[in-house]
Amino acid sequence: MSADTLNVIGLVLGFVGSWALVYEILWGYRKRNRLVYVNLQLANDKRSLKQLEDITDQLPAAVYSPQEKETVKDGYRRDLVPGIDKLEKEKTKLTDGHAALSFALAAIGMFILTVGFGAQLWAALLPKPATPEPQPPAEAKAIVVGGYRLPAFIEASASEPVGTLNAAVCDWRRDAAARGVRAAVVVGHYDRRSLREKSKATFGDNIGLAQRRADRVKVLLLDAALCPAAPLADAIAVSGGPRGTNLDDDRLAEIFGLSLR
Repeated sequence: MSADTLNVIGLVLGFVGSWALVYEILWGYRKRNRLVYVNLQLANDKRSLKQLEDITDQLPAAVYSPQEKETVKDGYRRDLVPGIDKLEKEKTKLTDGHAALSFALAAIGMFILTVGFGAQLWAALLPKPATPEPQPPAEAKAIVVGGYRLPAFIEASASEPVGTLNAAVCDWRRDAAARGVRAAVVVGHYDRRSLREKSKATFGDNIGLAQRRADRVKVLLLDAALCPAAPLADAIAVSGGPRGTNLDDDRLAEIFGLSLR
């Protein structure tokens, strides 16, 4: 039997046992108090009647004849006996089976309460079922979804060619949305030739140029107004080194989509 079942049984028995004690609480105590009053009043009325009769019997025989004395006593009886009879009937009603019923119901109520308490105590002592250890949430893993090469930038530039670059980013965003990709890493590249003085003033060095190219693509990936294809939720822009001897390959930026699983 489960602990929950025992608890329910204990509660039900406790409820029933409490109601068995209601008779004693609501009626038994009041009736016992009333019985005490009736007994006192009955004894007092009987004692008064007896005293009046004794006093009447002691009246002088020279003044009151036996018949006159009996007449006086009859008057006392007419006044007191009806009340005494009424009290006798009430006493009988209060004592006729009431004491036994009150005792029986109280005993039954206490027994049921005890059994109910025992059931709840048994439930509390039953071994508790082992609580399963909470499993830590699975860590999301970033899955790289392919790489995409964008059109090459012109030499020492991080913004050209504008038209073809924008179109290529929009194509990639459309494909990424279809595949559920919502984030990406953008890697900018540079060629091996040194920057001229004017370009150095703008980018600092080739690594700075590669970073600016990656930053430019990141802006396009996050720009909702660029095209109908949905923008990404987030993107990271980093710089990378030269890819090879082909200058076009060295001047481009690559997009690597990230999918969390």
